[in-house]
Amino acid sequence: MATKAAGRILTVMAVALCACGAVLAQGAWETGLDSRDPAERLRAVRALRESGDAANQLDRLAGLISDPSDAVREAVISTLIRVGGAGTHPMLIEATRDPLPVLQVMAVEALVNTYLPGYVRTGRLSGVRSLASSVKGRLTNPTPTVLPTYVQVDADVPRAIGAVLQEGRNPDARATAARALGVLRAGGERDALLSGVRSRDAAVVVESSLAFKKIEDESVGPDLVFLLRDPERSVQEAACEALGQLRTIEAIPALIRVVEDSRRSGTRAKALEALAKIPDRGGRDRFLQYLEHKDRFMRRAAAEGLGRIGDPADVARIRQRLSREKAGSARLALAFAAVRLGDSSGLKYLLRALDSLTHRFEARAYLEELAREQGVRQWLYATLSAGTEDQRKHLAVVLGASGGEDTLPHLEERTRDSNAQVAQSAMEALRTLRARLM
Repeated sequence: MATKAAGRILTVMAVALCACGAVLAQGAWETGLDSRDPAERLRAVRALRESGDAANQLDRLAGLISDPSDAVREAVISTLIRVGGAGTHPMLIEATRDPLPVLQVMAVEALVNTYLPGYVRTGRLSGVRSLASSVKGRLTNPTPTVLPTYVQVDADVPRAIGAVLQEGRNPDARATAARALGVLRAGGERDALLSGVRSRDAAVVVESSLAFKKIEDESVGPDLVFLLRDPERSVQEAACEALGQLRTIEAIPALIRVVEDSRRSGTRAKALEALAKIPDRGGRDRFLQYLEHKDRFMRRAAAEGLGRIGDPADVARIRQRLSREKAGSARLALAFAAVRLGDSSGLKYLLRALDSLTHRFEARAYLEELAREQGVRQWLYATLSAGTEDQRKHLAVVLGASGGEDTLPHLEERTRDSNAQVAQSAMEALRTLRARLM
């Protein structure tokens, strides 16, 4: 009994000591935030960040967003990233005007992170120097992520990011801003992005071009055609991607010249892929020519083009090529073309690819285009109901992006799926679809 009583006393004492420690820790950051010593302020901000109470102390942090110490400002921004939410916007918008470019980068990415949690990986925010060294590396990686269409963005956020792109002097910060505008689908920042397209820095031009691709404002396409003459490979290829997505008819002659004259096989394939997305029945002979090309990416683009032109006379040739094709991406393009030409058997290749880590996003893009047709959607509903977990999850995304009124009950059923990831994907898809149908 004495032992149990002693144990209870020790437990009570430990709880009391922890409470006292928490009070002392709180007192440390409360005092330290107002210290004249930058090292003390830095420790205080970090202590507040770790306390879990930072969301309730934003007014205390507001005065430190313009602190003379770079390290203190960095700690404040990384704290705001942890907090998240619209309440951090005023301070982060102010931080986009920071004199230190890497902190501008942090602020821009933090603003995007408030809408897309996880956009910033907090593990990499160990310090200004480590973040600065990784900026260029991140800008070379693709970002398929875009904000769901049902999410409303506070107008002050893209305006502040657009100012970094339009007025900033550091190319890394400007490129980061251009990428962020694309992710946020910030069509209202057209002028800022056009200034980026005309930049002398290749990364800024590339990110601005790809942002227009994500925003999908077809009216801007003619303003990008001149980029096809740029000697920089990354710029030329980004322009091909954007012009294809924007279906810019004015770009057709320049794209044909790239296909015929470029010495870079990857650039030629990008140009042919762009042509495959632009309505032009006059390109059929060109696509037939490249359907047997030795480069699998040229074959892929040619198959896409023939599928979109939609001449029934080509279905036998597409089937024959599909039976012989070994390259995975080209097979998917041929399957897509077959479905576009009326052969629904091509769907089995696309649906099977949703289980592939390598090819699922390619297949998903093709299925999103095909699912705009109600007849195709009817074929997809069976797999949405009884396919593999990956198939159900990714088909929900497809149907959210391209479905119609007939899709609603099928997605609603999947919100009760036994797999939590499938159910979550269906709920997100329903929100997207309902926003589209409004």
